[in-house]
Amino acid sequence: EKDTRTMSDRRKPKHVRSRFEPDHSIRREAPRNKSPPRAAYRSERSRVLDSNKPLSIEDPPRDKTVRSSRALFIKGFVRPFSQLQIRELLGEEKIQHFLMNKNRSHCFVIYENEEEASLIRTKVDGIKWPNDNSQTLSAIFCDPNEASERIL
Repeated sequence: EKDTRTMSDRRKPKHVRSRFEPDHSIRREAPRNKSPPRAAYRSERSRVLDSNKPLSIEDPPRDKTVRSSRALFIKGFVRPFSQLQIRELLGEEKIQHFLMNKNRSHCFVIYENEEEASLIRTKVDGIKWPNDNSQTLSAIFCDPNEASERIL
């Protein structure tokens, strides 16, 4: 097959083309919508409440409206501290199950009964611990079944 195009139709080397001549070697695509999908705008709370998502120690409790239970979710820890110090703060002899997340910022604790959990919640909620910590601890009751699923 013989090329029947004229010289002006053929692609000239870049050094021969004038700077005002369009460069057809660059493909122009239609601009894409760069906004994230609608699902990305869902709030953190709605993502946590997704019932299909497996329970993880990294997530806060799903139901934050539990009035009283034997399980606590405590957040606001700032390192350095040891787990022994935390267990002493939370009443080690009364703890049935205890699990802290990997970066040690929050934990789930299950006590033997509601009264002990309530006493510890009152003692811990709103305090700065350790003393040089800038954050205050926040303790809320959570569903014991959900806490045990995450712990065990």
